[in-house]
Amino acid sequence: MATYNAESALDRMITPHYTQADDETRTLLREIYTSPADLEMTATSSTFASIP
Repeated sequence: MATYNAESALDRMITPHYTQADDETRTLLREIYTSPADLEMTATSSTFASIP
């Protein structure tokens, strides 16, 4: 249940910035979870960089 709640929170954060959110947000999140990436966390921000 906690995982679903976390995914739902990410969904709500992405929706205003993603034009196809109604149909594809959870698919986008699934792709993000399984893709190699670099995460940089600081006290004021976090950065996600996908590795091709």
